[in-house]
Amino acid sequence: MLRKMKKRLAMKRAKKFFVEYCDKCGSKTMMKKEYSYTHPLLGMIKILCYHEECPICGLTGWDYDMLGEKYFEEHKQRRKLLLQNYNPTANEYFSLKQMALLESRTENEILSDSAFNIFVYHLNLNGTRIYLKKSYEMFRKSHDGRFRLV
Repeated sequence: MLRKMKKRLAMKRAKKFFVEYCDKCGSKTMMKKEYSYTHPLLGMIKILCYHEECPICGLTGWDYDMLGEKYFEEHKQRRKLLLQNYNPTANEYFSLKQMALLESRTENEILSDSAFNIFVYHLNLNGTRIYLKKSYEMFRKSHDGRFRLV
């Protein structure tokens, strides 16, 4: 019951911002409930949220809620791929304390450094943050520790 109510509320909110005609080609747009795209590092990602899409030119109307869903789906996919490909118990990760010693910084400085946390893959397991060794080594060389996980 609650799921149906949430679905109806999401549909009403989407229709409120629904634009009937495409800005690019002028054709009539369609309301869709699933959006999928290929992320260059994470592969295929599907988002379940209402959005508008032009059937002719493929232009997609983004909503603020959809951007939040996109961020959380990417985060979920990244976590899933890291756990699949890199075993946390096989000594392939640094703990936050080890990272602080390697970087000669405090734990709080590392946690608050947004560039470091964006460019180095990390997981939160059982309340502790662990960083992938391979990603950290790439970050030390090129200041970008991201790589293709699929």
